[in-house]
Order: sequence, then C-alpha cells, then structure tokens
Amino acid sequence: MTNVFSFPKDKIVREVPINIEEVEKVKEKGKQNYADGMSEEIAASLLVELENFGVDTARTDFNKDFVFLADVIKCLIYRNMDLSHGLQTFIDENVIIMPSGSVPPEVEDELLNDNDETNG
Repeated sequence: MTNVFSFPKDKIVREVPINIEEVEKVKEKGKQNYADGMSEEIAASLLVELENFGVDTARTDFNKDFVFLADVIKCLIYRNMDLSHGLQTFIDENVIIMPSGSVPPEVEDELLNDNDETNG
C-alpha cells in the first residue's frame, strides 16, 4: 500500500490546441501597437522641436499640416514593419525618386518651353 493518491481524472486540464491564425492576429496587433507608439513618440518630439525653432503651432493650418505629417511618419514606420497603411498606395502612385541631378520629364519640357519663349 502507498501513501500517494492519484489526481482526480476529471480535474486534469487538457492543453488547448494552438490556433495559428489567432497567434498571427495577436502578433500583427502587437506590431501595430508598437508602430503606433513609436510614431506618436516621434511626432510628439518633432512638435516640441518645431516649437523650439519658433514655429507657430497654434495656427489652424499648422494643425492640419502636422496631422498629415504625423500620418506620413506612421505610414513610413508601418511600411518598414511590413504593415499596411492607407497612404502607402497614394505615395507609391504619386512620389517619384529621381537620381541626384536628374530632372523629371515634365519639368524638363517646361524648362525647354520657357527657354524657347525667351529666345524666340
């Protein structure tokens, strides 16, 4: 005879199977929360620096511009962390990075037309 009792079988907790989709959702939400916190901290620091340089932050038009700027900062961080942001498509469709010293074709045409008018 032994002094050890068996644990009641009805009290044994079985492991819950891991739902990979739920784990991925939680990871994505964690990345998004981290990105949001980072972008908010950067925007707050930038606002302080702008005030230190004498920018009038009380203007209504400043607020509009700053909200847009803060969203662009968030977009940059989201893209860097492989998260989707609404401004990414707009930026991809409307921003062109030109090599240093090169002129976009539209600007070159405009410069040539202006030069023709001054010489003609």
